[in-house]
Amino acid sequence: MALAHERPRVAELRARVDAIAADVAFRDAHAPQPNAHRDKPFSFVVDGRVYSDRVQAAPAFAAVIEGGVDESFAAGQATGSCPSTPIAAYRGCEVTVRPATSGTIRLGLRCPDGWRVTLNVAEETHYRASD
Repeated sequence: MALAHERPRVAELRARVDAIAADVAFRDAHAPQPNAHRDKPFSFVVDGRVYSDRVQAAPAFAAVIEGGVDESFAAGQATGSCPSTPIAAYRGCEVTVRPATSGTIRLGLRCPDGWRVTLNVAEETHYRASD
């Protein structure tokens, strides 16, 4: 019976293994296929169109970011206090945008399991897609 005190720990570890297995299954279910340039798998959905090439997705993504921010301002929502607008999807997660403060925008990633990631980006920042 020396191991009886370890039963709660074993149950905790089994629960962690189950959670990790669920995360791996979710990731695998949303894994995109390799693109024409044999780049790492990539898939991005903007306005219902699926992009498998980063270079082709970049202009569409930039346009929906700008459109989402413009839509928030047109609705008269104050900077930093308006709700996030869904603009795209990436690997099963929803990509959102909203105006932040001091000339920045906030990009967000909302996943079905409840976790979120946000990033503040200066509006004047320009990105060049790598080939």
